[in-house]
Amino acid sequence: MMKGLIDTAEATVAGSENGGSKASVNLAHYLQIPRRSCLALSEVESSREFRPLPDPADEDYFPVLIDNVNHELVKQLAQNITGNAFLLAYARGSMVNSRLQVAQSYWRRSVECFGLDAIIEKLEAEYDAEKVKDTFWQIRKHINAKLLRDRNRMGPAKLAIRLRKPEAEILIPENYHVIENFINDIMALDRDCDDCTREIFQETALGDARQETDEEFGYLLEQFQISGTGLPEENISRFIEVLSNNRCLHPMLPIPETALQQIAALLNVDTEIARQVIYLFRFAWICRLNKAKSFSDFTFKSLVVVPQPEGDGAEQQTETVLQIVFDTLGGVMDTHPDLQFFTESFPDVPVKIAVNVMTLPAPLYAVFANAGSVEARLNFITQYQIGWEYLKKFIANGFRLRNENPFKNILFSDELPVQDWEQLFGNVAYLKLKIGKGGKLKDDAISSLKMTAESVEKLLKSTIEDTTEENLEKCTWLFNETAKDDFIDTIRGIWGGK
Repeated sequence: MMKGLIDTAEATVAGSENGGSKASVNLAHYLQIPRRSCLALSEVESSREFRPLPDPADEDYFPVLIDNVNHELVKQLAQNITGNAFLLAYARGSMVNSRLQVAQSYWRRSVECFGLDAIIEKLEAEYDAEKVKDTFWQIRKHINAKLLRDRNRMGPAKLAIRLRKPEAEILIPENYHVIENFINDIMALDRDCDDCTREIFQETALGDARQETDEEFGYLLEQFQISGTGLPEENISRFIEVLSNNRCLHPMLPIPETALQQIAALLNVDTEIARQVIYLFRFAWICRLNKAKSFSDFTFKSLVVVPQPEGDGAEQQTETVLQIVFDTLGGVMDTHPDLQFFTESFPDVPVKIAVNVMTLPAPLYAVFANAGSVEARLNFITQYQIGWEYLKKFIANGFRLRNENPFKNILFSDELPVQDWEQLFGNVAYLKLKIGKGGKLKDDAISSLKMTAESVEKLLKSTIEDTTEENLEKCTWLFNETAKDDFIDTIRGIWGGK
């Protein structure tokens, strides 16, 4: 079974007595592949004791660290916020799951949230079915290419947790096996890749990453003392072209024998040396971003949902709760021993905080509180972001995204007509506060997109009839606006209520 982290075999450190000695340094202290099973959503345990942190190279390090901090956050929030509240502390991003893992669930989640199955069925009855299928394939590719930073400066680096720059002392010939194991684990991710994402990788190019990759590649060839490879600058382009033509340029893709033979012929070496050169090229593409600003950031987030007071104090209440939550997170970040150890171990990885606070009119909060499962409550928030019509249907269908039973207004009481509920929907306040670039505070209102099934269908019809980059970008923007603040299948979190 594939391990979640790269090989933890001991590495030789250059410059030791007797020409090098075995040491506990390994690549997992610099680069890691996110665990596949790190996603989780659990209820806070009042009697839970903190689990001791394993070594940062251990596959359980980030799950334990995140859970310890999140438990403390929920407990502190419960103490600092008065009245009824739904509390969620969570982390997302590279420490929880890679962009590849996000891409695998993204489309399925979009289909669920927007009810695309029913819309696609209607479109296939109106347009040529193959045309509809091809259009949605292009939409998926466009979305996933954005997610995976295809041809972007980041690119394959988003597949890994980037903690710090590998030291020159461990990038030596005796440690080639460590690089080889890491790239093999990256390539093993192809087994979990869907056809749409694999096609993006097969068609990729270095794009904005070309210059930095060339520089890092040359550096690694020198460090690993691979000589006689015939790779002057004019040959690097040909080297890249051979891999592209064999649809194996991306570090995650398997290397066919024909590509190995062609590279061996180009460099006038045997196929084993050709493989080593390709592996070093792949490692260069992944780890070339070796400045602090390009390392993975580590952000702890929280979501708090509270009922609004009667009268006109909703706006002030939202801002007050937002500040309380932000201060609580800041306090835990400054004092939690596990985070202090992390920042001492990885001083170049920024630890940030972000806060989402939603205040609901009392009748809507009562509906939210009765949603039952934590997943239903989180879907409630996502459906709010899409639009009132989507949220109304979600509530009326018993907090299910799929309309499995005949539509009934089972949760709307006779005391308030539907139009009054819609007015309450307009009074929802949803704010975000986070530390942005340069350490500056940034606050935003998260507004509903006010979409309906009809408006989504209209957008998709336009894209089927005219599959331009502009229309594909409109679809991508719509789905991304919902996905970036969605909580299902993207976080590791602890929740509680009071």
